[in-house]
Amino acid sequence: MKIFVKFLKWDGLLIWRQKGWCLSGVSFVMLSSMLLVFVLNPELPEFTNVALGMFWIIALFLAINMSGQVFGNDYLDGELERIVAHSIPLEWLALAKIVLLGGVLFLILLVTAGIFFELFHVKQFGFLSSIFALFLGAISLSALSVLAGALMLGTNGHRFFIHILLMPLFVPVLIFAHQSMTKEQLGSWGGEPLLYLLAWTIGFIPLCVIATAVVLRLAVQND
Repeated sequence: MKIFVKFLKWDGLLIWRQKGWCLSGVSFVMLSSMLLVFVLNPELPEFTNVALGMFWIIALFLAINMSGQVFGNDYLDGELERIVAHSIPLEWLALAKIVLLGGVLFLILLVTAGIFFELFHVKQFGFLSSIFALFLGAISLSALSVLAGALMLGTNGHRFFIHILLMPLFVPVLIFAHQSMTKEQLGSWGGEPLLYLLAWTIGFIPLCVIATAVVLRLAVQND
């Protein structure tokens, strides 16, 4: 557990020093949302449903964009090799990355969601369940982004194929999160989709942690 806390402090300090990374994420979501204003017609009956769907698709692209920076610096400066050489469990590193990336993604989505919903006149009745759906969605997307970041190590120009390979795992997160917030917009809590998203998050994160550790260990050994 001490190792996990140490990884959290170290990576958290790096994120704090690179605050522009978070600001660029906010800018990406906001610019994408503003472009949608010129595409979507508020008069359409399915306008709210489409707007919420586009919000999570934008969140997906943001998570994919972040995945390329998860382990890049650790790999280039030899930090991963030192961790493996000292027999430190890579699972703690993977979990720390998921927690930090998920926290950053959640804050970005939380800040931009209010502006996005106001921009598209989307009314959210279940405020707490909306925040919970944002949190679960951010954590799930971050877990997949960390796994994608690990798979990118040692690959030259194959990032697109890695994301295509993992896309079937991203899709359930988007579906459950979108359906949950759609139900909340209709005046009820997230219901079954929110519970499905919770179950998916709880069950999938341990698998992502183990898979990421295995991929990182193979990447270091094959370097």
